[in-house]
Amino acid sequence: MKKHLLPIILLLLIHVARADVIFPLTFVFIPYIPIIILLEVLVFLALRGKLGLKIKVGRGILAVVIANIVSSAAGLVVPGPYKSAIEIWFLSAYALSTLIEGVIYRVGMERSAVKSVLLSAILNAVSYAAVLVAIITNML
Repeated sequence: MKKHLLPIILLLLIHVARADVIFPLTFVFIPYIPIIILLEVLVFLALRGKLGLKIKVGRGILAVVIANIVSSAAGLVVPGPYKSAIEIWFLSAYALSTLIEGVIYRVGMERSAVKSVLLSAILNAVSYAAVLVAIITNML
């Protein structure tokens, strides 16, 4: 019975800590996730041939959509460095989403780990640049 208490205690501690210290990485961007996914799909389609991706278009689009949904969901539960500078917050979100999506591309596109993370880094660089521009211009 004790082993069942540990997850409950951890969830309670996270909930209490979240109130003062941490902030989910994705929370602010929830309304923009479909736009971000569309942007990454368009970049994927544009770079597919140049990156030597021998994957059917539909499967590639599905991988990009799933990867972004999973990384967005992870951003909802993984605490961000709320009391840190925006640059640290932004870079940590970029790194986390790049790694998560890289793993999904590895599985979904059957690419090497390095190529999967590189693809993820490129797609995320484009979408994070768009988000950064939106932040700077006060669109978010």
